[in-house]
Amino acid sequence: MKTKKREAIAAALRELGLRPTVDEEGNVRFTYEMKTLYALTGDEEEPYVVLLLPQFHTVGEEELSACLVASNKLTRELRLAKVFVDEQMRHVSALCDFLYHDEATLKEALRRSARALAVVGSLFRRTMLELGE
Repeated sequence: MKTKKREAIAAALRELGLRPTVDEEGNVRFTYEMKTLYALTGDEEEPYVVLLLPQFHTVGEEELSACLVASNKLTRELRLAKVFVDEQMRHVSALCDFLYHDEATLKEALRRSARALAVVGSLFRRTMLELGE
């Protein structure tokens, strides 16, 4: 039964002024600063959440190396977010994962993680431009 954790995440997001929905896999979906994010709930008993910004960049034919370098650079610099190229080497995604203690820490972690993921796309594009110079 994953409903308790899912409900706590949805309630925290509503308190932040967001409008979460539950997708067909049971993950909590919401929009933050025009980006669609997913809170992956995982095991109900574990106070662990992954906030995902999926496929925000499509890897072009000639830019795989640059995408890998930019992803690695941003992961090292941001620390809170992990930026990665998927296994098929087609898309770049980002995530923030965290543990929480109670409803207050869950809400704060969701707020901080959503803020971090909201800027990842811009930072990634800037890093790609810098690598091209």
